[in-house]
Amino acid sequence: MRRLELVTDCAQCLGVCCVATSFEQSDEFAHAKAPGERCRYLTSNSRCSIHSERERRGYSGCVLYDCNGAGPRVSAALPLPEQAGDRHAAFLVVRQIHALIALVRHAADLVCKSHPLLAARLSTHEALLVRSVNEAIQAPGSVDVESLSSSTHALLREVGGSLGDRELARRQLRLLER
Repeated sequence: MRRLELVTDCAQCLGVCCVATSFEQSDEFAHAKAPGERCRYLTSNSRCSIHSERERRGYSGCVLYDCNGAGPRVSAALPLPEQAGDRHAAFLVVRQIHALIALVRHAADLVCKSHPLLAARLSTHEALLVRSVNEAIQAPGSVDVESLSSSTHALLREVGGSLGDRELARRQLRLLER
């Protein structure tokens, strides 16, 4: 299994978060934007016209936003302008799955030496999530993200239980779920 990159890289993305997501006007976003609406700063070639000035211009939320590499992944798979609608739909699903993969990887790091069987189950679960990413790119509506999230969180609760001290495990899982 090729390990998916979970790194946000705006230079490798076609601005999918700048269209697919929404945000409210706040201290982090100087204007509001509905889901599916292009950000006013997204250029015709899908680049941010204020990228180097986002924080200074009132868009610290954009600076802090982490798609866990979903944007570059979907942009590479669906790069054509006529695929924009599919790209945005796929991004919304892939972003959620990438976040689950990040949680599973972190949990595996916590148990890799002390609980090898649980680490192996986490690796198998990650492979399932990676296959789901590929399915989501082809047909976003075919992936049951709620079920994937539920099974992932059940496995994460097992990790928490295996770590010993229940309160410590709960705190670690809360950190993972952020």
